[in-house]
Amino acid sequence: MSLADLLDAVASEPEQDRAAGGTVILLCSDLAGAGLDLGDLDNALGDRLPEVAVVVVEHLCERPAAAAPALRAAGAARAVIGVCRRRVPEAELRGRIRSARSSSCDVDIVRVPTTRGVVPAATVLAAAAARLALMPSGEPSRAVPTAGGFSRAALLRLAPAVSLRPVAAVDAERCVGISRCDLCAEACPAGAISLRGGTATVLAAACETCGRCVTACPVGAVHIAGATPAQIRAQLATLLAEPLPPGVLFACTGAIASLDAEPALDDWAVVELPALAVATPGWVLQALAGGAPRVHLRPCPGACCSPWREGGASLELCRAMLPAALAGRVTSGEDAPLRRPLAETSPPAAHALELSEPHATALALRSLGVDDLVLEHPAAPLGLVDVASACTACGACAVACPTGALELSEREDTIALLHDPGLCTGCGLCARACPERVLRVMRGLDLRRLGERLELVTTRRRRCRRCGTLLPPQAAVDRNRSLLAGTWPLLAGLPDDLCPFCARTGDTIASAVVPAPDERRI
Repeated sequence: MSLADLLDAVASEPEQDRAAGGTVILLCSDLAGAGLDLGDLDNALGDRLPEVAVVVVEHLCERPAAAAPALRAAGAARAVIGVCRRRVPEAELRGRIRSARSSSCDVDIVRVPTTRGVVPAATVLAAAAARLALMPSGEPSRAVPTAGGFSRAALLRLAPAVSLRPVAAVDAERCVGISRCDLCAEACPAGAISLRGGTATVLAAACETCGRCVTACPVGAVHIAGATPAQIRAQLATLLAEPLPPGVLFACTGAIASLDAEPALDDWAVVELPALAVATPGWVLQALAGGAPRVHLRPCPGACCSPWREGGASLELCRAMLPAALAGRVTSGEDAPLRRPLAETSPPAAHALELSEPHATALALRSLGVDDLVLEHPAAPLGLVDVASACTACGACAVACPTGALELSEREDTIALLHDPGLCTGCGLCARACPERVLRVMRGLDLRRLGERLELVTTRRRRCRRCGTLLPPQAAVDRNRSLLAGTWPLLAGLPDDLCPFCARTGDTIASAVVPAPDERRI
């Protein structure tokens, strides 16, 4: 059997019925030797999560095979596994669990902090359980060889030799359809998004989990399995609920292993992401607004983290939007985070986390006291729209807008093109649809105008001089006449103040367009 056959075999394994059980937390017994009282930790978790079972497994970090029988005994569909800070053979641990017929996508392996006491340790585990509880059903994945290679023995066991990598998924109900939008496919460097059918479809075997399609989608219809905004919001909300929240460390899965030897790791709340590219600037700002004293981003060497490396567009935008005192609290790099980034004062007033753009960035900035920022930046999750005077108010841009930021408002005697900056993601689909090419979209934000509906164009509507029916704007009529002048010269002599019905029945049209009886004879 070839390696490709093995990968296909793992990818096609049946998934356990998720309704069969709830969540269980497995704890390595060696956490006690690291300074944690596991009895107190069990009690703290019981107070927070009374419906979640807590099971201590002897030497789990050294004996990953012990996880499978513990899960079978618990009958749980989801598992949070708390391990020691030293490196654990994660691939083998996930493989053993998968062999026990529990989907590896329903497992979160958490390195439990041991130097800050029971309460922070319980918070980290409760946050992981909150994230896991919101895992959508049927999330896709791709089987890949385990990083770092594998032994012949592991190959015979199959599961430890192969890992399941989460891939992008499209919510068909939220997708506006490929006839209106193809931005996710444009952003995908691997060509893994198919535009056949009514909605975009991800080809799991080709997806590289780079996350670019996630932030490219203007309606939030794309996510990476296991890292939906709702899941990350639930995890962050729990982590930041401490009286003195720790710093938040967003880490790419490809960089997690490098954190194991980091002595300052216990002072940070780690949020693992399959790719840092899925995080928007709003996520970082929301963490600061929620009370985190610092936010650090740990990228992997791959392209999936390029927006958040030093010099990356997303990182630079975050700093540009913040006052100098706050901008210094956002750091990135493979170097160790600063020691003890704990808050010295109580966090700000309660802040409801919101990670869906474009609201996440705008709401966080206002919570941080930034109210009058005006900024253009290519990585901004909001958009600014400008319309030239040649606009005919045809409404094509409003039809193309997937978020409802543009609206053609038809009033009694006027037509107005309205723009809501708080709904605009700067996707540019409206500019594509504009037949006159007079609409320009810039990535950026103007906090002074959020919450308003701006009138970009207003034009008076005329009425038919015979019956009083409303007519199209004069600009649209003039533009159509100019376009058709070469192919239908008779238009030049026709009146433009009649509705189609009156024009068809009027003497002027009849004499100008309808041929005389003699001319119609053959």
